[in-house]
This record gives sequence, structure tokens and C-alpha cells, in this order.
Amino acid sequence: MAAFSFHEGSPEGLAFHVDPGIFHDPKHLLLQAQSGWITFYVKAGSFVEGLVHLNLRDGDAVSPYRSPFGSFIFSDAVNQATLHEFIGFCEKRLKDRDITTITLKHQPEIYAPQKNLDTEVVLQAAGYKIQFAETSAIIAVTGESFESGLHRSEKKRLRKCRDSRLVFESASIDQLQKVYTFLEACREEKGYSLSMSFPDIEKLANAFPDRLLLTRVVDKSQMVAANISMRIYNDVLYNFYHDHSGEYDHLSPVVLLNEGLYQYCQHQKIRLLDLGTSNLDGKLNESLLNFKLRLGARPSRKITFTKQLS
Repeated sequence: MAAFSFHEGSPEGLAFHVDPGIFHDPKHLLLQAQSGWITFYVKAGSFVEGLVHLNLRDGDAVSPYRSPFGSFIFSDAVNQATLHEFIGFCEKRLKDRDITTITLKHQPEIYAPQKNLDTEVVLQAAGYKIQFAETSAIIAVTGESFESGLHRSEKKRLRKCRDSRLVFESASIDQLQKVYTFLEACREEKGYSLSMSFPDIEKLANAFPDRLLLTRVVDKSQMVAANISMRIYNDVLYNFYHDHSGEYDHLSPVVLLNEGLYQYCQHQKIRLLDLGTSNLDGKLNESLLNFKLRLGARPSRKITFTKQLS
């Protein structure tokens, strides 16, 4: 392994030993904000071994600006000592720009348990504090059937969906507005709203057409449940939104919907199906989390760290 060196700027022309995923992709950064970005990376030879993107505004540096998570990502070659040095390098450069506060929202711990633990240990040793922790719910995709991981109540609902001849199917990208409008109506029916506007979702789809997945459950020709998912890493499918029509509450077709997503992950060799956080307005929604756990998900912390720079 070549010696590590730390850099500021875009790592153009370099190969990656770490999967940057969607949220660290320059195209996604520009969807979050058109300006204010600064990038730091760890280099060894001609490879990027670590990376962080921060958005600078009014003395604050945040990662991400608007996405589920950002913060530091790094390869297996980067140990705690190197990460500590890299964090110090980033902080010095940020101080030179009169940054006084750093905020970092991590990916769910279960994505990479050891790496996330290393990051948390190093950050806390460097003076970062936990600002808050959200709870994600994530299904580990194995060779076993989706049904084998379900709570008995959800197994019953899944069988009802099958007995009612409901069908899971994928939808083409040109159905995006129809799927979004359906999901928006389902949320309004329950007194909630979608966190992303249609123009924002459309921009995401245009930037990453091969990563977006639209699926639905139909009763004959009627859409009764739908989902918008994104393959955010090669081995992680992130379930942005899923919901079903209120008139189908007795069947709960999102159970069939998630079975279809799980089977898709099996076929695509995706190891994690992320059902998103269960926090609404900053508080844990226990009923929402419990439903996801009954689908076979495991809870996983998603921590936001902050530090005041002296």
C-alpha cells in the first residue's frame, strides 16, 4: 500500500477503493445545493481511500446538505489513526475558511458495522458530540424467503394479498409522476406529506435513471400500493417511499410490495433493503418502527455528530 496523503478538491481521474454511492456522487451534490461545496479525500497511489463532502454556509459546514446521509466514507485500508489525521486535516482547512461548526450525518450503522464504529470512536475522541440519533429499519437480504422473516401477523396479511390475487410488478420510469401522485394521495389521506417534491424526485431520476426503481401492487388494473426506491450503493437498496390506498387497509398490500422488493434484491445480489427511518418531526414513531420490524427489519442507529471549532 502506498503512503496516504490528504487533499482538498475534486478527485477527478482517480479510481475509488471505496464505493461512493449516490449521496457522495457529484451529480447528487448539485441536486442538494448548486454551490458551497468543498471536498476532502484520502489518496494512496492512484486510488481514493476516503472521502467527505461538506457544504459551507454562514460559518457552518454540513455533510450532507440535503440527503439522508453524508459524512466520512473510507476503504478497509484506512485505520482509526489515519482517519483521525484526516479529520484533523479537514478541520484545519475549514478553520481557514472561518467555519465554526461542523455537522455530520452518518449512514445507518448496519451498513458497515466496523467502519461506522471506527468513525464514531474517532469522532468522539476528536471532540464531536452526538446531536441526535434516528432509528432506521433495515432488512438483511439472505437466501431465505421474505416470508420466513415475517411476524405471524404479516404472514397472514401476505397470504390475504395472494388469495385476493394482488400482483407485484415493476413500473417504467415514465410512470414516475403517476406513482408519485398516488403516494402523495396516500400520505395526504393519513395526514402526512412526502419529504421531496415531484420536481426534486424527477431531477433525481434524470440524474440516476439506472439507479431508480419504481414498483407497485395492482388489483387487476388498479394500483393499490406503490414504491420509489434507489440503489444508493451497489449492495444497498433504499426505500424512499412506499404506501397503499386506505381502502386496502384490510389487506396491507405494502407487505406484498416489500416481498417483491426483497426478491428483487436477491436477484440483484443486494444485501440490504433499507426501509428508511421511523422518525417523524424529530421523534421516533414507534408504531411505524414496529411495523417495519414485523416485516423482518432490524433497527439501526443513524447518528448525527456536531462539533464547535475553537
